[in-house]
Amino acid sequence: MFKHLQDSQESYSSHCRWAVSAGFTMIWAGILSIVHGLIPSLFPFRSAKTVIDLYYKRLHNHKNKSYKDYIEHVSTVESSKQSVS
Repeated sequence: MFKHLQDSQESYSSHCRWAVSAGFTMIWAGILSIVHGLIPSLFPFRSAKTVIDLYYKRLHNHKNKSYKDYIEHVSTVESSKQSVS
């Protein structure tokens, strides 16, 4: 449990605050996305903007190398999918 906090270079309380806040933010974005799916004129781009905001607030240039490695992996996989299309 604490290895993750050490790798991320943060305290339990700051990690907990962020995780709970991000979790509720993503739940809210999910609800808005469902509503948007049913009524496209409501909440356009809201879920995508929420994901982008969370990424830049927390993961972009994060101190935990695991995040950077995973982001690079996903980027490589997605790039190869697009080149095949």
